[in-house]
Amino acid sequence: MNEICTNCGAPVSGASPFCMSCGERVESETEGTKPHAASDEGASSQDPDETATAAVRAVSFRCGELTPEESSKVHGAVYARILTDPYSQIDMEQVDRLAGVINTLRNNPCQFCKQEIASHTLEIDRYETYVWCDKGARKRTYAQWLAGPKEASAGSILGGTLLWMGIPFFSFGMLSWVPAAIGAVGAKVRLWGVAAVLMGASILSALALSNTEKDSPAYNVGAVLLLANWIGGTVFGAFQVKRWATRG
Repeated sequence: MNEICTNCGAPVSGASPFCMSCGERVESETEGTKPHAASDEGASSQDPDETATAAVRAVSFRCGELTPEESSKVHGAVYARILTDPYSQIDMEQVDRLAGVINTLRNNPCQFCKQEIASHTLEIDRYETYVWCDKGARKRTYAQWLAGPKEASAGSILGGTLLWMGIPFFSFGMLSWVPAAIGAVGAKVRLWGVAAVLMGASILSALALSNTEKDSPAYNVGAVLLLANWIGGTVFGAFQVKRWATRG
């Protein structure tokens, strides 16, 4: 079946859903746009670099000429997607969202991390586009990222205070890892995941050392670790309350 680009009329072959000439989505002369789903009958594997390069062209068709940094971000997102699933198709909506990120960061820094495109990573799957803020390692859907931080309410501040400061303080540091674990799972923040692992390991070490002979060096180290988890967990939590309350 012959296929043509409806934008420039160039003949197109291969599995890529984009015209390699202008970057536009390829349409069949008789059957319309290529199917999007990986499971669609007739879908075939494609070269990741070829499709990623075409996606860069498609985004530049919307945004104007891309900088090397912008091209790298778009190329990397599409390349990773096709490498993971060679039968997936990149549709126009995904390209529009990638272009939306580029245009937004050209005009203003990120509303969350105040950084530009260089400090972000783009990711796409079959249905969604994600934006990673490298500062803070926070992943958001395109819609969440575009909407910006939500305003912290009194209730969210109170809840965040009870979670991040109350649990470590009233558990004497024994559960200081719990708020970070909840944040890592619920909000997908890498920093909180790392904090949860480190605090949990510190608590286990403190408990193990505390079971040694009383007044021994190991016992004293265990006591210091428990105190550090109690105070450190509470202080760390105090700096996370606002971030938790305004998470988007």
